[in-house]
Amino acid sequence: MNNKNDIEKLSVAEKASYGILGFSRGLSGQMISIFMMLFYSDVFGIPMRFLTPMLFIFNIWEGLCKQLAGFFMGKAQSRHGKYRPFLLWTIIPSMFFSVAVFFTPSLSVTYKIIYAYITYFIWSIVSNVLSIAHNSLLPMISRNQSERTQINSLKIIFSVLASLLVSSYTLKLVDVLGGGNQQKGFVLTIFCMSAIAVPLQYISFKNIRERYSAVEDNKISVKTAFRCISDKRLILFFLVYCVFWMANTFKNQSTTYYFKYVLERPENIGAFFMIGTTASFITHFFIGHIIRYIKAETSMCIGISGCVLGVVIMYASKNNMTLLFLGNIVYGVMSAFPANLIYVILAGYVDEKNNQYKTNLGSWLYSVMDNLAKIGIGIGGATLSHLLYLFGYVPNLRQTSSSLLGIKLGFFGGTGVSALVCLLLMVFYINACSSIRD
Repeated sequence: MNNKNDIEKLSVAEKASYGILGFSRGLSGQMISIFMMLFYSDVFGIPMRFLTPMLFIFNIWEGLCKQLAGFFMGKAQSRHGKYRPFLLWTIIPSMFFSVAVFFTPSLSVTYKIIYAYITYFIWSIVSNVLSIAHNSLLPMISRNQSERTQINSLKIIFSVLASLLVSSYTLKLVDVLGGGNQQKGFVLTIFCMSAIAVPLQYISFKNIRERYSAVEDNKISVKTAFRCISDKRLILFFLVYCVFWMANTFKNQSTTYYFKYVLERPENIGAFFMIGTTASFITHFFIGHIIRYIKAETSMCIGISGCVLGVVIMYASKNNMTLLFLGNIVYGVMSAFPANLIYVILAGYVDEKNNQYKTNLGSWLYSVMDNLAKIGIGIGGATLSHLLYLFGYVPNLRQTSSSLLGIKLGFFGGTGVSALVCLLLMVFYINACSSIRD
């Protein structure tokens, strides 16, 4: 990994390979993220009262996995580089355990819960190692911010494309492949998605190159790892991402329930996901151009404000589908800014901390960020499931007025309040950055 000119232009093949890894990861990752709660409650048959602790523990476990993986990957080195070999080593395990999560053995409730814990825990280890390796490669591929933004935009674009396909067509594929049997349909659907992901992940491994590193002989220590994240700016920055994903989790996981039971229009679930994801997908093409004129931090703040506006529009829609879809488009467009720019901004912190501590802290910093994102997802998912339980939700039956209220509180209240808190944290972060510069 010899140093080259910082303005070196990367090949289209390498940029595309970094991007398609986002698509590969997104196929199984998005299916689990969006449909796991519905799958466990309505298909696998795990009672809702058990889902609250499960979802919270799952995401805390994922965060812990990311943290440990980020620390030990910082010590790793092989002939293929520091992070690149993990793209190869996780291919087969990722496919196997993605399918295992959606496999439905005939067991008692107790053993179903045990099976869910085991399969999800192992899947999360493999998935998080791959995620950290992917994100940590960004500052090592290029040192030019424009190139980084382009590379990361491609990753987000392909990730959003995967999310678009998964959210829009998963339930249709489940019906078609399962022939009316959802248990069979879910496992065949995830198998097909994983089979597509395998060659794409291998292509990424072959084409991506690591060019830059901090002092390669200096291994990350526990003391250095924790000292580098004591920065007030980083703490606020990580919290922004944590609460941002809390908002997204409320919205994503409550959408199916809202359309199925409140609106009684489950046929529109795919279209709702598709139009919001498409809006976000298109926006990512323009973010690299926008930050030439508006600072990345300011663009993030505008984006989070737009998310709040999108929730307000959806709440004002009542049962007006046009207004509901409009609010979803606004949310999709504006959420693209924090989802994209968080990685670009953090790459700058990786450079800063690498130079300060003379060691490679990329995997550690990205794992901290992803850890807090998982905590946000865990809090959002667990709170939503507990909310539904408290308000009397019963799967696959006509809901009471109380349970319908619980679904609405999750869809509008959880998403809106989380987005507003995220905005306030972003304002505090910008102020903290300004005070340090002054």
